[in-house]
Amino acid sequence: MIKKLLWKFFPPYEVKLTKAYVNDFFELEDVQPKNLFSGAENALKIIKSEVLQKCNNVDAIIHAVRIEQTHPENIALIQIINTLFWHIGSGNYHIYRNTLKDDGKELLRVFNIANKFSLDKKYSTQEEVNKANSDIRKDISMAG
Repeated sequence: MIKKLLWKFFPPYEVKLTKAYVNDFFELEDVQPKNLFSGAENALKIIKSEVLQKCNNVDAIIHAVRIEQTHPENIALIQIINTLFWHIGSGNYHIYRNTLKDDGKELLRVFNIANKFSLDKKYSTQEEVNKANSDIRKDISMAG
């Protein structure tokens, strides 16, 4: 109990590092919205906030880094990809079924950047990226 209270105010190094990777990703020039009128800037702020909130699960991050030997950057990318996947597939960024609004298209672009980044860093394989792309396309076609 005391450990959790201390971690709330003084998070472990692994959590700080994971959050730093999340912040670094969202500050990349490629991730910034290309269409300033799309509303994607607000959506990206919400997603970044949700990802950082998920990174407050100290036990899970410490287990992933120390026990499973997962790099904190990989944890950050997994959280980003999963959060984007959920938001895009939710239907909130659709005009109608199978058609994304401008902010949804921006989120899909960021989703693809995160997947490419994960592939380039060899955190995921081409097959995993292809499956994620087909799954997101399926969710887009069914939601809205």
